[in-house]
Amino acid sequence: MNKFTLLIYLLFWCSLNINSQDNIIQGKIINNNGLPLEFANVTLHSLPDSALITGTITDNNGAFTLTAKKIANNFLKISFIGYKTRYLTDESRQTITLQENDANLGEVSIKVIRPKVTFKNDRFDIKIENSLAAKGNTIESLLQQLPGVWVTSDGGILINGLSGVQVIIDDRPIRLSGASLMRYLSSFRSENISRIEVIQRPSAMYEAEGNGIIRIITKKNIDEGISGTISTKTDIQRFAGISPFLSLQYYKGDFGANVSLNGEKSKWLLLSNNYAKDIQQEIEYETELKDTIFDKNYSLNVDLFYKINRKNNIAFNVNYLYWAKDECITGETNINGENKSAIWQTVIDQKDLQNMNNYSFTVNYDLLLDSTGTKKITFLSDYVNQYKYNSKSYYNYHNYDLQDNLILTEDILNDQESPFQMLSTEINYHHSVTSKSILTTGIKYSNSFVNNILTSYEELSDEWIIDNSIGYKYEYNEKLISTFIQYNISKTRWSFIGGLRGEYTFSQIENVRSTEEKSNLFPSFYFNYNLNDKNKLGFSYTQRIQRINYLQLLPKRYYTSRYNIVEGNPLLSPNIINNIGINYNYKGKYYFSLSYRWSNNAISAFNKNETINNESIIISSYVDGVKTNNFNFNAYIPVNITSWWSALNQLNINHSCYQAVMLPIFSVFSYDLFSQHTFYIPGNIRGEILYRYISRSKNGYSESYPYHLLNMAVYKSFFKDRLSVKVEAQRMLYNQKMGSRNETPSVIAQKQTYYSKLPFFAFTLSYSFSKGKAKKFQHIQSSNEQEKSRTN
Repeated sequence: MNKFTLLIYLLFWCSLNINSQDNIIQGKIINNNGLPLEFANVTLHSLPDSALITGTITDNNGAFTLTAKKIANNFLKISFIGYKTRYLTDESRQTITLQENDANLGEVSIKVIRPKVTFKNDRFDIKIENSLAAKGNTIESLLQQLPGVWVTSDGGILINGLSGVQVIIDDRPIRLSGASLMRYLSSFRSENISRIEVIQRPSAMYEAEGNGIIRIITKKNIDEGISGTISTKTDIQRFAGISPFLSLQYYKGDFGANVSLNGEKSKWLLLSNNYAKDIQQEIEYETELKDTIFDKNYSLNVDLFYKINRKNNIAFNVNYLYWAKDECITGETNINGENKSAIWQTVIDQKDLQNMNNYSFTVNYDLLLDSTGTKKITFLSDYVNQYKYNSKSYYNYHNYDLQDNLILTEDILNDQESPFQMLSTEINYHHSVTSKSILTTGIKYSNSFVNNILTSYEELSDEWIIDNSIGYKYEYNEKLISTFIQYNISKTRWSFIGGLRGEYTFSQIENVRSTEEKSNLFPSFYFNYNLNDKNKLGFSYTQRIQRINYLQLLPKRYYTSRYNIVEGNPLLSPNIINNIGINYNYKGKYYFSLSYRWSNNAISAFNKNETINNESIIISSYVDGVKTNNFNFNAYIPVNITSWWSALNQLNINHSCYQAVMLPIFSVFSYDLFSQHTFYIPGNIRGEILYRYISRSKNGYSESYPYHLLNMAVYKSFFKDRLSVKVEAQRMLYNQKMGSRNETPSVIAQKQTYYSKLPFFAFTLSYSFSKGKAKKFQHIQSSNEQEKSRTN
């Protein structure tokens, strides 16, 4: 372990020390209706100079605790948006009432150092709005700051070490994955985010697909009249990028509208070192590539809200997305081994041109069945059309012999189209049986249609000729009918959620495999018990399903490089996943969880070799039948070290066992460390240091290499927080390489990618404006989360 890693570990553990000799001041902030006020600012000042001693914010119960050296003369200052500021010098500080302020909401603000995190039965609730994270971040960078969430080197998202996570923005799932998903999320600005929920073990109300859900909820509190945010982010790497953002909200009477425009245009560089070995033929391939990437992401989102009357509300959403990615890849592959062909080296010149157009319509209708709101019906309907998804890859290969003589030139073109349509409708019924119990039930129908066409061409005598042995055309049709029932009950000391979800799927791939019909039941329950005011315990059991990605079923082959072919496996079957969890919460802020997860049919990447045209080719595919057992421990420890310095620390430990037909039983230990320090420095400048370490991990036949990440940022606001400036330095440890390895009985394949040998620098400028009184509209929901996750 190097000196830098030791220093970071020391910083992590030292941040957990709290001075027990300081004087403690406690109290609770409420409004004139007796309700607790969360996020109220509480600061302690000395007399007579009014110098700041320390400060904090109230929790979700309105409570606060201040720790400071005992001073004879001091006073408390309590402030909160929309309320009159109070100054107290007496000792009666147990319960403090704030009176509402009639001033314009746009003239006051809240200062919160870091996002507030609360814990519910099945999720973390992270409030981004009004925190430091709300300025100059993107959804992609916010994911790095969420409890239990880890982003892998290739853009994959894990919750407590588990993949298969769904990302939903305002209950509209995003169908991209990996690096494409990360680049898309980087175009969405944190200034428009209200809060993020990390649902580690989703209940029966949610689709049974996947291992967890990240729900991103945008701001829906808008002011009468007009309000909005304008911002732009500029990245300075070896190349440059710009990300503009505009959000406008309008309200008048019973009508409201939100409009947001997001975008990104960038040019950047990615380097990679690849190694592959055909064990049977004893042939090695060493490849070095330079990938110049041009990204363009644009999206338009429109929300319309209308309150018909006291019992009827309706909302519409229209969303349009354009995504484009052009890549220029150059490099070379060197071949070694006695059984190789006459080719010793292949010089690569590749161009990938990708673009996608996608639009969606969503309608929500809420009907209250009684005057008290205890009975409600919610109707949801969605239509999604990816009417254009085109990917063209041009491959130019110059092949040389041992004497550097050019012996063969190859030109290949792969042209792929992948449009899809989805229609879904869902009806839910909510019944508040008592003041502390709720019964929810619903039914859903969806139909998904995916059309995928790949045409491969080879240039012969200056003419492009179709290669029928490579191309394919297939249509996937899936119908899903699901229903659920869930009962929630909450008592003074305990709460319980129990539910059962049933799903029936009908799927068919034309000319690939026959119709398949499957029915499954997915139980779930959560029990939470308050031992006392400071200690809470929770127990849960959930059952989930990992369905097969459409493209993983495709049996046809296509080349991704001269020496590598990708093909699907139509024999793959879904995997049922069981999860038992125990969680412990101390003082409403420290969170610890222990879970055990097992399944018998997990899917893993699998490589094999094959001789084609007298050359050894590596075939990349998928297999199922991997048995898994996983223990996970997660600790989330936020600490206010001083009045100007806070730290958020997280530790994730996994111990996993795997077994498959060609894989002997083995176990692997892995851990991830996260430490984020936020502080004030002179000039009212806020700073942030984020460090993350991800250790080696293994899953079936694949494993990933360890990786360090260090980011820094400073933030300054002006004009009553309306104008803000943020400067970031990302990937300060620029020599880190992200890597993975896949080993089977016949093939070893490993890959390492890294960025240019300089840190990334970013500059964000944001301006917000508002006028009027807050008005909250209904939250737009979507009913096609599960289907979209499998279209990529």
